[in-house]
Amino acid sequence: MDALVQRLVQNPHDQDAILHAHRAGQQDPRAYAMLLEKVGTATADPALASHWLTEAANVWVLSLNDAHRAARALMIAIDRDPTQAAPAERLAELYREKGDAKALAALLERRAKALTPLAQRDPAMRPALAGIHEELGRLFAEPPLSNPGRAIESYRRALDYDPSSQYAIYAIREACKAQGQVAEAIPYYAMEQALVSDPERKVSLYADEADARRSIGDFVGALRALDKARQVDPGDPGLKQQLATLVLDSIRDAKPLDDVWKNTGAQLFVELAEEYAGEHGFAYSTCALEIEPGNDRAMQLAIYYGEQLGRLDEIAPYAASYTRANPAGALARDAARVAGDSPPRGPLQSSRGIAPAAAQVSARGGRVAPAADRTIDDLDGLDEEEAEPEADPDETEMLLGKAQQLAAKNRRNEAAGVYRDVLKGEPTNRDALQFLQTHYRQARKYGDLRDVLLRASKSPDADIESRVSWLREVAGLCESQIRDFDTAIQAWQQLLTIDPEETEAREQLRRLLERANRWDDLAAMLEREAEQESDVEVRISLEKQLAKLHETKRKDLTGAGQAWARIAALTPEDDVAVATAVKLLEKADRLDLAAQVIADCVGSITDESSRGALYKRLGELRRGAGDLVGAGDAFSEAARISSDVAGWEAAEQAYATAEAWAQAAVTANERAQLAKTPRQQAALYAVEADYLLRAGDTESAIGRLDQALDADPTTDETAAVLEQHLNQADRVQDVAELLLRRAGKHPEKGTRVSLRKRAAVIQRESLGDAGAARDSLALVLDDGDDAEALSLLATDAEDRSEYTESVEYLARLGRVTPDRHEQAAVGLRQAHLLAEGVKDIDAAVEQYRRVLDELDPSSIEALSAIATLEEQRGRYTEAAGALEKQLERTEVP
Repeated sequence: MDALVQRLVQNPHDQDAILHAHRAGQQDPRAYAMLLEKVGTATADPALASHWLTEAANVWVLSLNDAHRAARALMIAIDRDPTQAAPAERLAELYREKGDAKALAALLERRAKALTPLAQRDPAMRPALAGIHEELGRLFAEPPLSNPGRAIESYRRALDYDPSSQYAIYAIREACKAQGQVAEAIPYYAMEQALVSDPERKVSLYADEADARRSIGDFVGALRALDKARQVDPGDPGLKQQLATLVLDSIRDAKPLDDVWKNTGAQLFVELAEEYAGEHGFAYSTCALEIEPGNDRAMQLAIYYGEQLGRLDEIAPYAASYTRANPAGALARDAARVAGDSPPRGPLQSSRGIAPAAAQVSARGGRVAPAADRTIDDLDGLDEEEAEPEADPDETEMLLGKAQQLAAKNRRNEAAGVYRDVLKGEPTNRDALQFLQTHYRQARKYGDLRDVLLRASKSPDADIESRVSWLREVAGLCESQIRDFDTAIQAWQQLLTIDPEETEAREQLRRLLERANRWDDLAAMLEREAEQESDVEVRISLEKQLAKLHETKRKDLTGAGQAWARIAALTPEDDVAVATAVKLLEKADRLDLAAQVIADCVGSITDESSRGALYKRLGELRRGAGDLVGAGDAFSEAARISSDVAGWEAAEQAYATAEAWAQAAVTANERAQLAKTPRQQAALYAVEADYLLRAGDTESAIGRLDQALDADPTTDETAAVLEQHLNQADRVQDVAELLLRRAGKHPEKGTRVSLRKRAAVIQRESLGDAGAARDSLALVLDDGDDAEALSLLATDAEDRSEYTESVEYLARLGRVTPDRHEQAAVGLRQAHLLAEGVKDIDAAVEQYRRVLDELDPSSIEALSAIATLEEQRGRYTEAAGALEKQLERTEVP
């Protein structure tokens, strides 16, 4: 055998050796299984070793029916190569066939632990790891393990490795609800909503979320959930009814509700009243009036249905409320007629037709729980006989006499039998109990003695002192003689129920629970003691013991963290307790609970730096848990304490990711106030403006864009956005002022000129303000003569008959005009104004001659004008000369 082992270890594909071993296995399966185990143990390659060991396990099970040895081989195979699914599945199958849930859970946990580091390196392992945690969750959720906390933890880990697992999301949510942790279940509705596309399922989820939120008093959240359901299926009358009824219930319960929800609820009831006639329409219309007393359509429908059904007298209070709420309403006259002398409805008064009964049930999501048929015995798990009919006193006396006679004759066993018959009808009979206690002790029949005393302790005829004594004796017997620790524990528990102040019973119970490794029961006991303890120091001590028990024995980091959280609540100034609770809850992947601990305690921390650090950590935890708005709030508080730019930036990112635009704008503004340069400040004002626009606050956004340009006028993109919104708001005057203000601060000459010229165009063409346009063009000239500006100013002066001013502008225009033909045109225009406007003939003639001499010798217009002007002033020789030159240049016959 050893030679075959060596051959297969060296060459696992040695067909001759494999065939030889298989033939030997036909004759001796046990030897074959052991050979395979040795090969697997000696093989260095993990995958091959796992293969050989798995084959050995198959031989142990199929040929030898030895499940124990098979399990041992499979366990070694799993240890050698955790990535191999075959041995793990085979071993899990063995445990399932055996019904050993505890062993199966241990196997799955062991494999999950081995695969976790591999999954971090190889994403392909993550689905398998998620499946393992899902099965663990199912095992812990169901009997016999029945550990909801572990089940939730397992499903959460499954979700970590497969965020798309709808089953894990559903299981966590339902488990949390079953544990009464409804608030913790809420986020999982949104997670499943993100994965489902079926409209019917989405509506069902929203409706279920609404019920859950309502159960914890979150009426507004429930309303939002139902409103989202209606967005998926707007035509469903049931959803309309549920949402409207929830609004109505909120009002009746005096819950704070904004007018939007009130209007929505009233409108939905109106729609239902329009859709369903008769009694239903009557009920729906009055419900709408209960929400919104001044609703015209609801009042109209209520009167209509009231007249139809002969129930106008019931409408009278609603009509009175309508006339008070809406005295100028369209139905005011009809309402006043119906109201008569009836007073308006009181705040809590409701109609008898609120809504159909079915609607109330579905909206509230409730059902009547059946009453318990009978109480459960306080000592769960103890054998219990059916109650016997009351004993006949005469028969009891007869039995006692018979038993005494038998005892006197030393027939003690027969006497014991008769005394037992006495106790069947009278469990607390002193004579019978005294005899049997002595007899059973002498006969070392401690089990029988236990049963007798237990039955007596449960009798309603037993006094408290006797019950305590019997239970104490039962506990002692079970521990020292019978080794029945469960019954001993239950006896001490029952004794504590009778006398909660019994210190010895408490200590004995705690000792026994520790001895029996019943950590869950011990944890529950310590938790009850801590809840009932009024002394703060003692309670803190108990909570610390409980935290240690959770962490070291139960391996329940969540429970340990929650215990430290309660310690932190008792000593809010102790940041060490807070830090410990947070650390443990983080290890348990309960970021939501860790965040809640900080949120509950941070306000009591007096040291500024510690409080700031806690707020920062709170932000990180909330961000990790998906509560982005809460994260932004925490980061904001941290930044406000420390004036930390990075803190404000983290808050802004959280708000922006959550699309909480108004809060994001506030944080961007805080960053702007701390900016080191005008350019940085301008950029942050622009970011704030973008958030404000997303939040629908255009006016504030315009103000922030304006501030951004004041800080840095060179940002063209910001300026373009601001101009766009000013134009959309028809604030043309503000656009012009923006351009001028920006030009006044801009460092570049070309941009200043362009901005002022644009402002002038707007002032002249859009606003019709020629004076303002003239001032803007004058500012253009501050940066040097500009041909376009000079031309416009010359024209403006001419229009105002300011000919001298126009001539001056034209003279400057001529100097900056590069083209000779354009210079000639400007010169002719200047000469014309000198002659016709200024009436300076000499200057006009001189200007015309300059055009001819310097710019355009062939100008017919200049020669004609000179001839005319010289003739006007009697200088005929000069006029004739000008005409002769004109004749020379005239080509037309």
